[in-house]
Amino acid sequence: MATTIKEEGNFEATVQSAELIEPRFNDMPANAFEVHLSVKTDSGEEADVYLEISNRYGQGTKSSQTQAQISMDTLLSIGWQYGVEWSRISTLIGKRVPIYTKRSKTKPSIVNAYISTSEARNVPISPEEAARRAQMMLGQQPPPPPAPVNPFGGTVPAAPPTTPGNPFAR
Repeated sequence: MATTIKEEGNFEATVQSAELIEPRFNDMPANAFEVHLSVKTDSGEEADVYLEISNRYGQGTKSSQTQAQISMDTLLSIGWQYGVEWSRISTLIGKRVPIYTKRSKTKPSIVNAYISTSEARNVPISPEEAARRAQMMLGQQPPPPPAPVNPFGGTVPAAPPTTPGNPFAR
């Protein structure tokens, strides 16, 4: 599957296939391999994600970690729970994954796809939460959160349930 996404951005996607492959480039260290995930976005665009498993060190903020460590962190962030038990790689098929695409610096016509980890993921917050955080940054005490409201009406605020799983317990 070739990447059909042509623009940079953030997308939700589903893993269509997952496989272990030989390194695509000749400069990989001995014993290296890659995890190749083919994903399809909700709008039907396709992308290939490659995770390098090697002892080569990353770059930038990841320069103290090997590519194997970086890739395993990425796999863990999408629910991989099998360590190096690679025979289970197909369990990633069907998983929903957040991806982002970035144009290549050296070949601008190429758009590369990456799995968004918790560091890169866009997690929305409410305007109220943004206001609370801004007040804290400015050294102001934010107002207390509103009291819980009984969803069934009445004048008494809803109390937390005393028995987990039963919202009607008293």
